Amino acid sequence: MEPASNSATLRLLLYRCIGFILFFHVLSAQSFAQPALDSLKKKSAAVTKDDSVKVNKDTIFKKEDIAFQGHDTIIRKRDSIYRRALAEFDASSIKITNEAVRAYTSPMTFSQLVQEMNGAYPLIQTDQGYERESFEFTNRTSEPLASSFLEGVLPLNDPLTGNTALNYFPLEIAGMTSIENGGLLTSADHASSDAANFTLERFRAPIAYTRFHYTQELGNALSNFEGVFSINPSEPMNIGLAVYHRSAGRAQNAQDFTFDPRVEEWWLRGQSTYDTKVLHALLFMLYTSAFSGMNGGIISRDSVTDIFDDQLASIKDPVPFDHRTRFDALGQLGISLFSDKERTLLSAYGTTAARRMLGVDSTFPFYYQPLSQAQRYGFSLLQPAELQIGSFITRATIRGDAQYLTRQSLGTVYIPNVSETRFSALGSDSISLSGLFGISISGYFRETLSRLSVSGISQPELLFTNFGVEASAKITEALKFTAQATYARDRATLSPTPTATYELKNIGAFVNMNVPFGGRERLALALGYLDRHEPEGVYLQSVSGDSIVTPVFSSADIHTRGIRANMDLWFSYFRYSLQTTFFPATVPLAEYTTNPILHSDLSQRIQSAMGLYYENEIAEGNLRISAGLRVRYMNLLSPSLTYDQYADYYLYRGLDPRGKGLLDDPRLTQPKYIFDVLISTVIDQRATVNASFLNVTSTPYYNVAIYPRGGFQFKLDVTWAFLD
Repeated sequence: MEPASNSATLRLLLYRCIGFILFFHVLSAQSFAQPALDSLKKKSAAVTKDDSVKVNKDTIFKKEDIAFQGHDTIIRKRDSIYRRALAEFDASSIKITNEAVRAYTSPMTFSQLVQEMNGAYPLIQTDQGYERESFEFTNRTSEPLASSFLEGVLPLNDPLTGNTALNYFPLEIAGMTSIENGGLLTSADHASSDAANFTLERFRAPIAYTRFHYTQELGNALSNFEGVFSINPSEPMNIGLAVYHRSAGRAQNAQDFTFDPRVEEWWLRGQSTYDTKVLHALLFMLYTSAFSGMNGGIISRDSVTDIFDDQLASIKDPVPFDHRTRFDALGQLGISLFSDKERTLLSAYGTTAARRMLGVDSTFPFYYQPLSQAQRYGFSLLQPAELQIGSFITRATIRGDAQYLTRQSLGTVYIPNVSETRFSALGSDSISLSGLFGISISGYFRETLSRLSVSGISQPELLFTNFGVEASAKITEALKFTAQATYARDRATLSPTPTATYELKNIGAFVNMNVPFGGRERLALALGYLDRHEPEGVYLQSVSGDSIVTPVFSSADIHTRGIRANMDLWFSYFRYSLQTTFFPATVPLAEYTTNPILHSDLSQRIQSAMGLYYENEIAEGNLRISAGLRVRYMNLLSPSLTYDQYADYYLYRGLDPRGKGLLDDPRLTQPKYIFDVLISTVIDQRATVNASFLNVTSTPYYNVAIYPRGGFQFKLDVTWAFLD
């Protein structure tokens, strides 16, 4: 299509989104309109910035706190009680500061963070394949339906497969981690039911700042290192450099069949910011190099082996490994064109990635890819606007995006080469009215034009429409009710079937309660329910009987539901925590194997955690401590998700046929209780020292098929910051 046609298409998409904002604003304003006389009165209500921190009479400590660069930290009075930083729930969203991440014993990956939060978020659970970690949000699941972004712009999903491979992203980079579940997703990448956004940690110390972070987990010989250096050459400008290294397991050895695959990962980070009252500029670069043992998981047990004993368990593919490289770059420029408060933000990004398979043996399936390469480039233009008249506030956003993606695979026709150009325009608006009943309504409308080429053959041009709405009512500051509904449709471009399209439908209801009582006591409660319709996603389809399979993408609708509850009760120097996630039974659709176990329904599952912690600060606030006992409960193994190392996809019920006897072990269907002892300390606001004693009774359990969880684990984590 000619450039003039591209320009006309973008203008048409933007006009439709502007029309949505005007329609939404007029419709909502009619509901919230004030009487004519009242609207002319001057209001005295205070305006609170979103990023401000207000806790009683505590002072806000900004530049001086070197332990938690990138976020304001609250320094409490001597007679106050220390409360450990936790994830903050608000209806369908959750936010975790870097201070809270360290308080959660400094998990190294996103899925570890979710696990440390005890899964207390709607429909999230984790799986771990010895550092092949990822996350899933529902009972099905295909990972391309979960998206991740840096600064809300740079897609972190793997450009080779679309999977949310966040184990290849160092969590220390984020100053704030936000998870949006179901509603009001405003990203420009492929449509998803859930999204995780990572806001960069920014440094602003007036003199040189250095930080070291080291983690050692003894059970898997896992270690993690971070070194950060930051300096301000001038008052508005900051330059930061960082190196990250993570390793685990032992080197590949054809004579050693124990289950301990080697992982060796390196990251190099460069970052520069320039901030004034009228200009914001950011340049970020991240290089990734990761070697991972291709240990294919545990083979079916017999009278000699034991799937939970890494010395006795038989494994597949002990020799092969893969090497991944990736380079990400993000540039942003924010200019105060229309107001000092609402900046026009222009962003540009680029990603190039490759995966090479090495040491391949004869057991590999015919569809594996010896070399895959991908590039993704894009830019985004965003303009927010806000209007406040008394207690009536409306905030609108217009956003336009363009993205180009190409993927090449060598040696297979089952994962075809693709290229896609995407143009999208988004309009969103929110209306709120404060008072006794704080009422707010927000919505978004996005249209995306997709032009796809598969193996050099152009496919029909498609226009996708996504929209959502969310409404909430707050009764004082103690109780809030929220309901949401979203619809999305898109292409499964990076799946094994790139011409497939899929639909997402989400309905959610949430209740948040925060009730202080007494002088020091407080109760926080978050309840959520999600009803979803999503595609089955990637699974293994039989090509010849049951012995030869190939990955395909299924657009068939599958219905899932989930309920979660998260409660924290503070009393005196103690905090009692309780989290529960419940998944009703789900009926699967795909039948690709003769194994009757894999044809059965996905059983209802319960995952829960309970903990009692002592939290206090002593030595005039120079030592903050949180220590306690946690009990985790899970009732069943989930066979819904496994990892196919050959194609690098997380598969819906995708057990390899060679492992089909695996689910016969009765220990997989017995309820599991796992006991942990967690200790977290902050010393002189400069250092965080954590000690974790995980699964102290060495209970054998799975979260995902093929990869067993380890026994007792001891983890020591130290973060120390210096001003030079």
